[in-house]
Amino acid sequence: MKTSFLAILSLFGTLLCPFLSFSSAGWPTYSWPTRSLAQAGIDENKFSKFLDYTFLKGKFGTLEDCIAASKEEEKDFQTNSLVVIKDGYLVYEQYACGYKKHHKHILWSVSKSIMATLVGMAKFEDRIDITRSVSSYVEVPQTQTWEQMKVDDLMRMSSGLDWREKYEDSPTDSDVINTLYGSGSDDIIKYIFKRPLKHIPGERFDYSTGDTELLTHVLNTALGGQEAILDFAHDNLFGTLGISDFTIEKDSSGQHFYGGSHFYLTPRDLAKIGLLNKHRGLWDEKRLYSTDWYDYFTTEAPSWSKSDTEDPIYGALWWLNRDTEERNRPYPSAPEDSFFAEGHFGQILAVIPSLDLIVVRNGSDTEKEIDMDKFLALLIRSLR
Repeated sequence: MKTSFLAILSLFGTLLCPFLSFSSAGWPTYSWPTRSLAQAGIDENKFSKFLDYTFLKGKFGTLEDCIAASKEEEKDFQTNSLVVIKDGYLVYEQYACGYKKHHKHILWSVSKSIMATLVGMAKFEDRIDITRSVSSYVEVPQTQTWEQMKVDDLMRMSSGLDWREKYEDSPTDSDVINTLYGSGSDDIIKYIFKRPLKHIPGERFDYSTGDTELLTHVLNTALGGQEAILDFAHDNLFGTLGISDFTIEKDSSGQHFYGGSHFYLTPRDLAKIGLLNKHRGLWDEKRLYSTDWYDYFTTEAPSWSKSDTEDPIYGALWWLNRDTEERNRPYPSAPEDSFFAEGHFGQILAVIPSLDLIVVRNGSDTEKEIDMDKFLALLIRSLR
């Protein structure tokens, strides 16, 4: 009878494993458990090819190398840090260009996926309702169209906001540049509310940092205002994960956080964010958000297929790796269950549940972006 019970229990665990995502590694709240590449079942010869590509065979190994390269007319991509987590273990990390493992790196739009996690946690505690209108939390321009905008629309990049998501190549025609460094940096929310709406909220997908900045304002207000979002992040997310050193910048007024672009974390700590989301909101037996939230942010935004966007499939502040009738998945070398947080200049947090794989890569690709499919393909090929 005992043997039969254990057999049934073993089978039950095997069937549920993909959903529970258990790992024998333990939780890296205080430090990451480590394994060698060989112990992780990684072919070291194939992995070396992955490293050669990621770090361009050490071309930008030192800070001096990177400074010299920045003066060249023809620039290559530059990787500053790499962390690989397999089966819950830290199996590899490398740093370049003066970065060390304790150095925080700007995350740019990877920050948006951290915001998704914070909103999911606040929802789990009934402190925000994404089905409610934005106007139920903050004062919006008094037009009927603005009144129709829901928190969910901000999560799905479907606000309808006329937002010019341009960068250094078009600095005078960029709402992003203006809110970071121009007149909009005095009060980013006031700047956003001066932008017109070009679509009815919820109808069309249009990637917009403005959506996440407004979402950050909404969440901060829902949590209590002032430093509420900072306190909530510290006490509930980062405190639980054992992240003691993080930064989120504000606009020059000091009133509003840049939740869509200006989080800073170490690569190891960013990998913890990946692990939490791979575990569908579970951390060391503590649930931080509901499993429904995982299903929500990994489901295609309804407005995405209605839009003429060239962007890959978008969920809710995470990029998805799905094939659709409209186009093939952005990274064909990676499984379809992969989801990604991506940021300007080549920042990436890749979560691949079916391979129990998490990858953090920070870079400074000011001219030529790294080929992320090749990056992922070389890594995945090294797995035995």
